[in-house]
Amino acid sequence: MADRYAYLPLIGLFIAVCWGVAAWERQRHLSRIWLPTSAVVVLLLLMLAARRQVNYWSDDLTLWTHSTQVIRNNWKAENMIGEILLRDRDSEGAISHFRAAAVMEPRFPFPHLHIGIYEEEHRHPYAAIEQFNRVLELTQKDADRTPVLRGTALVHMSFAYNELGDFASQERYLNMAAQAEQH
Repeated sequence: MADRYAYLPLIGLFIAVCWGVAAWERQRHLSRIWLPTSAVVVLLLLMLAARRQVNYWSDDLTLWTHSTQVIRNNWKAENMIGEILLRDRDSEGAISHFRAAAVMEPRFPFPHLHIGIYEEEHRHPYAAIEQFNRVLELTQKDADRTPVLRGTALVHMSFAYNELGDFASQERYLNMAAQAEQH
């Protein structure tokens, strides 16, 4: 979680390990070459492990994809992959990750928003409205802290109603969006 808090206390553990290995080596009367050789081998193994880990941090997509591989049902990572793919203008690739995130954590509103926008852009207004209603329902308690999210859902919901030819609902949701973003 927050491993940075362990850095200082770990110094003591590293010193204890080093002194313990040195004392153990003196008790066993091992050859003088054994300790430096084993230290070099351990450092090489740690270097290889560090190199492998650094490769996962090469870019956001690689990092979050690796996260989904090592942590099951990682809805945050699935959502982030979708966000990255959207940023790279790959909505077709992103939608499966948003759908996975919504299934894994149905109370998280962002995947529902993106699924709704995707459905609205692909001329599926009923599916889009369903997703936008889910966003509004999930953010109802925190409406004052999520005005942009709610406003975006309301604006896109108005687009879906426009697609259905329900211009009265379209106007109503546009007005609601304007009110949501003013707060």
